[in-house]
Amino acid sequence: MTQHKQQLKSHDGFTLIEAVVTLAIMGLMIGLLMAGVGSARQRFLVRDAAQQFASDVRQAISDTKNGIKEPTCTSSNANNHRECSNYQLILPYDGMSFKKVVVNNDSPSKVFPNPAVSVQLPKGVKFAGYATLFFKFSTESFPLVDISSDGGSIPYTSNAYIVTIVSQTNASIKTNVCIYKSGTVVVQTAACT
Repeated sequence: MTQHKQQLKSHDGFTLIEAVVTLAIMGLMIGLLMAGVGSARQRFLVRDAAQQFASDVRQAISDTKNGIKEPTCTSSNANNHRECSNYQLILPYDGMSFKKVVVNNDSPSKVFPNPAVSVQLPKGVKFAGYATLFFKFSTESFPLVDISSDGGSIPYTSNAYIVTIVSQTNASIKTNVCIYKSGTVVVQTAACT
């Protein structure tokens, strides 16, 4: 009988309980890994959308400074044609897209291009607010562009508009696009100062 017990003790292998515990631990680790990958993907999408929007804001500032000309503007003087048009970025209530448009100041119903260019944000990402941002040529401000808003729900500090882009599935994943009156555009997760 003792010889039979010694054979059982020396037998190599796993018990059923050891195998179940190992599989449970592995399943838990895989679940945590998948949650981390999903969160990292959302952070990437939000950051990428913020970078793209910041690029469009920089383009609006540059086009305004360089005198983008709305086709119905009749002025041939460089400063006058800069002053007869303004660039707008429209962030609608749905938060899923924005529009880029150049408007004739003398006839606001005349827009270029017509219809306005609409830019869709990636799936799962949206703006946290709505507003229309205006970029107007001005010889009285530096950098020759006056940046303003229609009010909307985009916050404004003493020197910057703050456009927040957020994940639709996790509101804690967000990135700010800080549009400073100086014409500087910064993308950051921290608050704009």
